[in-house]
Amino acid sequence: MIQITQRVRPPFNVNLLGQVAALAAWRDQEHVITAKQQNTLQRELVINSLRKMGLACADSQTNFLLVDIGTDARPLFEFLLEKGIVVRPGFHFGLPQCLRISLGTSEENQLLLSEIETFINNK
Repeated sequence: MIQITQRVRPPFNVNLLGQVAALAAWRDQEHVITAKQQNTLQRELVINSLRKMGLACADSQTNFLLVDIGTDARPLFEFLLEKGIVVRPGFHFGLPQCLRISLGTSEENQLLLSEIETFINNK
């Protein structure tokens, strides 16, 4: 039963505890404002860094980015996955040259950028 359920479970679903925490965070307007500001700051930093690496990054107003690496993205997707960094591969959406990257904390984003740079430099 568990194996069958795992096949249809969304990849980033949220359990009840996570839902309760999200609701509490949403009710804390100071937290919401701080999170929005942090997301904007991190989004601009990551977009600018990716573009400096020569990658095409679509403008975004969200907490995720669509990055076109200019070639088959599967090797970079697999490289990041081996490093414990989970991104969404674009080939699931008919965009084999793209990755969908969710923004994280400053530290997580720096690790992501560092590993992408390592991958590019070792190609």
